[in-house]
Amino acid sequence: MNLETYSLEEALKIYSPPWWKPIWWKIERFYDYQIRYRLFPRQRWLTKQIPNDWCDKPELIADILFACIVNFVEEEKCFEVNSWHCSDEHFGYDKRKEKKIIEDCYRYAKLRKKLEEQVWKSRDNFSISIAMENLYNKCETHYCQKILEVRQYLWT
Repeated sequence: MNLETYSLEEALKIYSPPWWKPIWWKIERFYDYQIRYRLFPRQRWLTKQIPNDWCDKPELIADILFACIVNFVEEEKCFEVNSWHCSDEHFGYDKRKEKKIIEDCYRYAKLRKKLEEQVWKSRDNFSISIAMENLYNKCETHYCQKILEVRQYLWT
């Protein structure tokens, strides 16, 4: 039985990957992140929510948050997939509360465009317009905060 001993350099030459593997890995990563994900984004529904024209960041943030809730309820079918009726006092949380918050935010997200139209229609009367716009902004802020409170439950 002939046992050969190898030096560290020789052992690394034997067990090292071929010279082209690190280069191929870089090419794959470049293709994935620079070409494929730009042409076919993973969250296409979200990129459709961003308008092509000019938009203030506060409105854009609210639009994206409400689009996330609508997508979570309608596309991911969160109430059919997840078990929301259980409560687990052992871990210290009750998922029924979060389900109600998500349902309320979803209802508001579906109605907010109509509310925005009513605010724009009330521009004729200045005092009513100011009051309605303040109420609309308070509702937007309230529901955006509620969405951020339940953000860790927005996965199926």
